[in-house]
Formats: sequence, structure tokens, C-alpha cells
Amino acid sequence: MIVILVLIVLLGGVFGLMTVLCYGPSVAARDRFVNTVMETSALKFIPGIYFSQTEVDRILAEGQVRVPTAVTDVSSIKIAVARTPAPKEEAPSEADGEEEEPAEVKEPTQSDGITVEDVKAQTYRGKMVIVEDPSRVSIHMIPNFAEGGVGQKVVDMANEAGAIVGMNAGGFYDPEGHGKGGLPLGPVIREGVLVSNHASDYRTIIGFDKEHRLIVGDMSPDAAIAAGVWEGIAFGPALVINGERVPTGSGGGVNPRSAIGQRSDGAMLLLVIDGRQPASLGATVSDLEDVMLSYGAVNAANLDGGSSSVLYYEGELINSPSSVIGIRPVPDAILVK
Repeated sequence: MIVILVLIVLLGGVFGLMTVLCYGPSVAARDRFVNTVMETSALKFIPGIYFSQTEVDRILAEGQVRVPTAVTDVSSIKIAVARTPAPKEEAPSEADGEEEEPAEVKEPTQSDGITVEDVKAQTYRGKMVIVEDPSRVSIHMIPNFAEGGVGQKVVDMANEAGAIVGMNAGGFYDPEGHGKGGLPLGPVIREGVLVSNHASDYRTIIGFDKEHRLIVGDMSPDAAIAAGVWEGIAFGPALVINGERVPTGSGGGVNPRSAIGQRSDGAMLLLVIDGRQPASLGATVSDLEDVMLSYGAVNAANLDGGSSSVLYYEGELINSPSSVIGIRPVPDAILVK
């Protein structure tokens, strides 16, 4: 009986909080809540309890991330022939007032040209991996894609490939959050050939050319291949293109996030932000832009996030995935060997 009462009280508290967010005095809080929930797989129904579909669509439209018109100009990436680990940089100080700093870097760990740094701000905690040699970074895909198929966990992909770092990549077919990770959504390019293109709203292609330069942009698969994409997936939105921030509207909801970027010297930036946890609520798309720009990214893009966001390094997970059912299987991953 006591357990039932506790559950009733907890559910009442959650319902009360959502009611305050939706009907309270803060329009910004309402819009952030709606955007956050609508970015999940299983909780999209919640805004419909409080608002009509027309109102939900209006809130989403006002905060919608803008589609970039530019595509990466790879001539701005100058990759060095030989590399040594980058020296440790002094961590930026946090703002004295209430204004949130994009990121705080703490106690970087270096190993064999790979640096792992903590990033944090008021609403999130995460990890940034800097890979000095971009030729070590690739997109790993399961052998066969199928709607009813099963993907692989990032940690298993990394272990099988002998990778040092592993991170989730593109989105996948996931009806109501029950997908098995066997079918990527949107275009998938392998060795310069389009191997899958399941219908989706993902228009941003994220991939590497043969010279290991990150190419990001809203383009067709044919245009991506013509631009030199050798291996790529679809998700987005783009965060930074040719050194310029891509406008993001209200910045989306506060959720777990994954992102990839590249500096002008070729170094790859792999970022995972934890979310849906007391110590780390999550980040917006605008937050990702801030972090990537602070690390010198000239091109960067948002990857699949939410419960799929995982970061593996030297034999263990170094982030705290939000999935309550454990690490989810996915069709592809970013690996560093």
C-alpha cells in the first residue's frame, strides 16, 4: 500500500511539474519542454495532453533548426603529414555572473595522439575526444541493413575492430523507441557508393572524403558523392560550416547529444553530452555549436542523440548513457583506431 501511495505521489509530482511548464508564466520554458519531449522516441505523446496538434506544430516551427545552404569547402582543411599530441591548454574560466559559459575543460587525458577532456556548463556534463590524426577516424557499419534486423552496440563494434574510441553515429528506424538498430535512416554511403536510403527527414549528410576531411551539408546523395564523400551517414543538423555557425532557431530541446567536428588542421572532434539525469539534464543544439566553436571546429554536425549517445574509450564507457535498458544496438558508429 505504501509503495502504491509513493508511486501516486511521484506521478502526481511529475504531472504537476509538466502542467506548470506547459501552462506557467514562462513561454520559453514551455517551448523548451515541448521541443525536448518531441525529440524523444517514446514521449512524443505528452505535449498532446496539453496542446492541440496545431499548437504543438506552431511551437516546433518557431524553434525549428534552420537548414544550411552551404556545404563544406574542403580546401580550408590542411592536414599535416606527421602529428604529435597537442600540448595541454589552459582551461577557460567560468563566468562570474549567471550567464552560462559554453564549456569548461578539466584535466585532459592524453594518449597516443588522442586527448579526452571534460566539458561542462550549467545544464550538462560531457566528454570531448580530440583525435590529432584524422586518418584514424572512420564510419563503421554493420554488414547488412534490414528493417527487422538487429544492429550492434558501439562497444562491440569497437572491440571487434580493435578501436580505441567508439561513438554512435547516424539515426535509425526506431518506431516508438523500440527499434533494434538494424536499419539506418536517410542516405548511407560506403566507399563512394549509396548503399541505403530509407525515407526520413534527415537531410544533412555527414561523411569523410578519401583525404579524411569531414564534409557536412544539406545535399542529395548524388551531390555528396560528387563532393567527394567516401563514407557517410545522415542526421544533422549541421552546427558549423566553413567556420560559420549555422543558425539554429531556439536551439532545440535539452537532451543527450553526440556531435562530430574537424579543426582546420584536420584534427577530429568527437563530443558526447550526457542528459536526462540530475547531474546533466542535457544540451541544446546551440550548446553543441558553442562547444565546437570553442574547440576550433571549422565544420561540425549533430549526430543521433538521446538514449543512443555513447562514448567508448580504451576498453570502457566514459559517459553515462540515458537508456534505462542498457546500451542500444545501432547500425553504424564512429571508430578511432
